[in-house]
Amino acid sequence: QGVSDNLSSYFVTFGVIGILLMLCGAVISLVIYTEDHGHIIDIIRRCGAIFPSMVVVWLLVFIRSFSWIALLGLLPSLNVYMPVFILVSAIAALLFGPRLLFAPVLLAQEHLGAKKAVQQSIQRSKGHWWGIAVSVVVVVVLITLVHSALGVGLNALGSYSKESALFFVGVVQQLTIAFVMVFLIQLLRALPQKSTI
Repeated sequence: QGVSDNLSSYFVTFGVIGILLMLCGAVISLVIYTEDHGHIIDIIRRCGAIFPSMVVVWLLVFIRSFSWIALLGLLPSLNVYMPVFILVSAIAALLFGPRLLFAPVLLAQEHLGAKKAVQQSIQRSKGHWWGIAVSVVVVVVLITLVHSALGVGLNALGSYSKESALFFVGVVQQLTIAFVMVFLIQLLRALPQKSTI
């Protein structure tokens, strides 16, 4: 809490750095898990090669699913509508999210371009929305439970060393991202090749 208060004026900077670290973690996890590399230099080169495309994929996913949420910011007295805003956002995430989840995996695994990866994600998930959504909800609940359990330990560590606690929060975040990427790869592999509508 003390560290957060001291760094509050740098919120936007840390937000951008956090997003970039999350994106880097996703790219590294996907490259390591989907491809065979003999040397760390090969992994770094491949990550550098697909990083710009991965940024485009994330932007396309945002535009196709959640960009309309920004329009809600134009509403007067937005705080009055906040419960509705949260509910609509959750429904949108459930409806559109499962169709777009596989775009980063397809970009790395099948060497597709950003736009093609998004299109393929939509196509491959057709007829499987229910299974994908249930799997994702189960994993989100499990991750939340694990994070809650780890949070107790990190809070205890924070009472001794705030810097150490902050470092381990970052480690947990990167491990979570790696787990989510591996989960998405396995989920995509488990889908039947032809959708059954």
